[in-house]
Amino acid sequence: MESLKVINSETNKFYYDYIRLNKTNKTKTDLLNLILARYPDDDAYYEATNNRLIEIQKEYFKFVNKTSQSEPSTFISRYISTSQLPIIPKNIEIDGQLDYLKSHSLDNVDFNDAGLIFSDAFTNKTIEYLTYYRNPQLPSAFRKRIYESR
Repeated sequence: MESLKVINSETNKFYYDYIRLNKTNKTKTDLLNLILARYPDDDAYYEATNNRLIEIQKEYFKFVNKTSQSEPSTFISRYISTSQLPIIPKNIEIDGQLDYLKSHSLDNVDFNDAGLIFSDAFTNKTIEYLTYYRNPQLPSAFRKRIYESR
């Protein structure tokens, strides 16, 4: 997909730009969050890493807003609005980020948008949401007991 060149369609160009941005944004933010979770917060490197994370999130949010609000009734605008990754506010501590994602990952999803039914937007969003309830550090039997007790 990285070598794909779209010649005629502006919509396809936005779509593939978004797919690339989404992939790189998720990779970068996941890695930076991993560093921030384990690095001492009183170090200058921690602050530099946190600032880079905020910068990446702003760039992502700027693209999503620009594209999804430029022509909100188009398919690509609705797709991007629905598919966007949640951006965790700066004031949420590392320990509370997963809870934030669980609570807010579906905020921009319009499940009544029939035009998105045959796209991968709802499927991808559902998979993303379910991954927030998976903790690979817990044994599966323990996870099962936690979920059954709810």
